[in-house]
Amino acid sequence: MALIADTSPPSEFDGELVAGDYEISSCSNFVRKNVVPALGKRPDRVLKIEELRSQVRTFVKQFAASDPIISYDYPLGLGFFKAIVGDIPAGYDTKALEENPPKASSTNIF
Repeated sequence: MALIADTSPPSEFDGELVAGDYEISSCSNFVRKNVVPALGKRPDRVLKIEELRSQVRTFVKQFAASDPIISYDYPLGLGFFKAIVGDIPAGYDTKALEENPPKASSTNIF
């Protein structure tokens, strides 16, 4: 999972699940072709699901005061985010990138 907040400078988070904590069959064709082969190249970012969940929640929580929007480019991406984090935190909005452009007054987390 890669998250980028459009702060200045941008804040970034990346982490991946330990093999076995996810089903490759549940991945999209794009992910199987382009993402799965790249996994494991940064051993320090390979995390058990509980640790990934904790780190993502901590990353997202830091933007709570800035009308945050969780933006996604593909519905499965939002589904993956929810599967890791749980419910979208109160006060956060979600928006597909093909919808209206993100508001400049908000912190957008992609």
